Amino acid sequence: MTIPHYKEGITDEEVKTGAAGIVADDIFKPEGFGLTRMSGAKRVDTTTTDVAVE
Repeated sequence: MTIPHYKEGITDEEVKTGAAGIVADDIFKPEGFGLTRMSGAKRVDTTTTDVAVE
């Protein structure tokens, strides 16, 4: 699952809690099979820096 615009400053604990809730509530059933556990998570942070070209 990808969440493209997650909450700024979200903590690892909040990610774990949210993922655990998704699994516990059984809200997704891709191809008819419910999720049984979280296998991992990644938070991708990017920084944009302007480069002077003139």
